[in-house]
Amino acid sequence: MAVPCLCIIVDNTLATMPGPSYTREFGYNEEAQLLSISHSGTLAYQYQYGAGEQLDVADALWLRR
Repeated sequence: MAVPCLCIIVDNTLATMPGPSYTREFGYNEEAQLLSISHSGTLAYQYQYGAGEQLDVADALWLRR
């Protein structure tokens, strides 16, 4: 059974999504590439893109403490 998502979509990208005890906010660049994920306003993840505009997973930073 599908659970309804209380998500907000802006410009065909996911802007916010509820988490277990916080709201996830997603940040994108002009090419709609994911740059960051925040939890209730606190930066949790930050991403970089390498050559060929591919997400460089090795450069993904987990900032939540």
